[in-house]
Amino acid sequence: MPAPVSLRLPLTALCLLVLSSALCVTEVLGWGCVGHMLLAEIARRQLDLENEEKIELMAAVFSGSGPFPMSPSMVQAACWADDVKLWRQYAMSTWHFYAMPYNPGNINITDPVNTVNAVTVCLDMVTSLKNSKAPLYLLNFAWVNLVHIFGDLHQPLHTISRYTTAYPHGDQGGNAISVRVGGKKVKLHALWDNICSATPPRYQRPLSHTDLFALSATADGLVETYTFSEALETLVDVMAIHEESYMFAVNTSYPGVTPGGTLSRAYLDKCKRVAEARLTLGGYRLGYLLNQLLSGITVDKAALEAHRAARPKWSA
Repeated sequence: MPAPVSLRLPLTALCLLVLSSALCVTEVLGWGCVGHMLLAEIARRQLDLENEEKIELMAAVFSGSGPFPMSPSMVQAACWADDVKLWRQYAMSTWHFYAMPYNPGNINITDPVNTVNAVTVCLDMVTSLKNSKAPLYLLNFAWVNLVHIFGDLHQPLHTISRYTTAYPHGDQGGNAISVRVGGKKVKLHALWDNICSATPPRYQRPLSHTDLFALSATADGLVETYTFSEALETLVDVMAIHEESYMFAVNTSYPGVTPGGTLSRAYLDKCKRVAEARLTLGGYRLGYLLNQLLSGITVDKAALEAHRAARPKWSA
């Protein structure tokens, strides 16, 4: 595994720097934007140096094309597919999930499954990135969406909708279910997005040096805590990944949940372990996939040299 460029710090040094245990590696800081950046940071660490430089140059071009100042790097652009909702662009909303029915009560279901979904979009983006003649604009659109949506497929509640008599049209991956955590009312789906924290911290992008350190240290902790076989780390079949996440939703996300009820500590602990592991594994897989795809992409050599010279020492 290649060492990350300029980002790793000993945990104790990080904690002294930021003077806040909340930013130390003992807590994953949410599968909202921070979670996507963590997954992308783990993926970045898997890239060959040449491929890392390619995608960082592509990210710089993408950032300037909007402009999208909150997405100056591959890692920070991992949130762009959610950023578009801030601009009231909802045409791509179905891209983030593939809500296969879970129907334990065998009720009659009349709702169709979206034919444009996270699985089909990932496949389309991979196809686009394999087209060596595609213009850089389209390549950038493809990888920016792939980085995000491939990560979404590792979140169990992005792959399922449970149908019951109480939810005859499905629970929308837990979005229709409210639970209580520490006295706070939250949606079950949002809880899983935030690694079972009802009040996850947020970072402001573009990230400060302090937040870059914190993100890197959190990623350090994840890769040290969760290890996988090579076969698992290199599995990039998105339908198989969807099936994995679906089974985690059936076996982990829903058991122990009563709509409106308070979740137990045992539930929250298990949720945290599963969500952290899924996020980490997603990072390994994304890095493996991007290495394959970027190896077939050619970027302008002069632009790459200029980017190397201009790139700041601290970046993510």
